[in-house]
Amino acid sequence: MRPSFVGFRSIIAMVSPLPIFIISLRRSTERRRAMQDRLHAAGLEGEFFDAVDGRVLDRAASPELAGAAALSNGEVACYLSHLGVWQRVAERGLSHALVLEDDVLLEPDLLPVLQALCARPLPYDLVRLSSLHKQVGKVVAELPAARKLVLPLKNPSGTQGYLLSHDGARRLLAAYARPERAIDSAVDNYWRHGLAVVMVAPPVVAEDRQLDSGIAPSGRATAQGVRGLRARWTRSVQKHLAVAAIYRRLCGKSLWSFWTAKSLSLPVPRHE
Repeated sequence: MRPSFVGFRSIIAMVSPLPIFIISLRRSTERRRAMQDRLHAAGLEGEFFDAVDGRVLDRAASPELAGAAALSNGEVACYLSHLGVWQRVAERGLSHALVLEDDVLLEPDLLPVLQALCARPLPYDLVRLSSLHKQVGKVVAELPAARKLVLPLKNPSGTQGYLLSHDGARRLLAAYARPERAIDSAVDNYWRHGLAVVMVAPPVVAEDRQLDSGIAPSGRATAQGVRGLRARWTRSVQKHLAVAAIYRRLCGKSLWSFWTAKSLSLPVPRHE
């Protein structure tokens, strides 16, 4: 029987308030004000985490950025900002934390979904609450508001919102210590590091498309090169085997159960 989080919401009163970090440039006062209003409307309180400013980023003075040549300053700054939040979660010993970027819309049922996820020890490294692309994967748990927890088979991309566990923060820091690709693309490759990265489907956090992200195009899509048919097939097999092992670890089932488990495929809702 697939695990379910439904029924755990009554326990939320026993859980300490969920720490919330909103990644935002210090100078983005209007965005901060808008995010405060949206959090208050959702019944949540958070603290702002001062993002790294790509406009003043000195890449020459940072040898650890040598592998980020294909990324724009904005993408590097975004990557380093998320790393900073992960570091804070790890250092504070927080059991879990909600991480948001400052240009997001929050669904009305975000709170019950968070309550259900936090009502028992979080068995995942990271739960993606947002997706930029089609959501495809294996269902591992049921959530409130007719939502499901899914282990991705295709890249959802986007780091607009996610729930992070303490152990997950430590493992993510170890896996992604140095930027080599955009942060969301790095997390898309969770399976290469054996990380348990799942997503809520449909999403409960969405990108506000009326706001400019401020991240310039980098050409990273071409920087990875063109793979031949054999290389793509090999990578696909490796990915499915790795994801199957993560699924087995999460669900406590046989490896075969991954191949017979229910799959989900959803288009991402568009928020104008």
